[in-house]
Amino acid sequence: MLEYISPKFQFEILAMILVVVILFTLHCANAAITLDCAFGMRGFEIVGSQYNCLARVTQNGPSRSVVAVIGNHQAGRSHRDVLALTFITQQIDRIPQNMISFFPNVETIRIDNCPIQSFTRDDLRPFPRLRYFVLHRSQVRTINGDVFMHSPQLQFLWLGNNQITNVGPGLLQHSPRITRLYFPTNPCISSSATTAAAIANLGRDLAFRCPPTVEMTEEIILQGSNFQAAVCTAMRRC
Repeated sequence: MLEYISPKFQFEILAMILVVVILFTLHCANAAITLDCAFGMRGFEIVGSQYNCLARVTQNGPSRSVVAVIGNHQAGRSHRDVLALTFITQQIDRIPQNMISFFPNVETIRIDNCPIQSFTRDDLRPFPRLRYFVLHRSQVRTINGDVFMHSPQLQFLWLGNNQITNVGPGLLQHSPRITRLYFPTNPCISSSATTAAAIANLGRDLAFRCPPTVEMTEEIILQGSNFQAAVCTAMRRC
């Protein structure tokens, strides 16, 4: 159709399209997260001293994806040397996404006094090396039982001073290496465990004191192999 439009008008249309594309690209780029890191060594229980990013979060728009990391590394260090990420009193309601693109070797995540509403297995999936996880003073109320499905190396878990009332079954079954487990000062439980026997007991206490929600139970039933087999048989499609 452009051959029926004058060259001048064609140029104006193309220029307008280009401006729209640039503005849209800039909007998408700005609607994301920048981490301003104070890099340095920090000690953590169990895992020892690690090169850490103490992150200050700048967030523009609703996106949770990290698109940039700024800050000065110690001499001879790079993003690949970062093993720990720390967030203290930052305005984030979910764990930022895409951090693994900048820090591929993370083993420790510590989040303290941030208004985190929830976290899921997909939030932690990018961190298969995760050994140390702290979520302290958040607004989390429920925790799905599969949240650590992709964290087989997890050794230290602190979920203290949150708002936890319900925990899905099987929370610890995917993390057999846990040696420190802390649930202090939650509405449904306030306990800690540092031996294998105590951790097993705490797991049972969670099931009793912090029962799964109806939605969690329904999901477990629907995902169960026996239920799926029964549905397949009834429909005669399997």
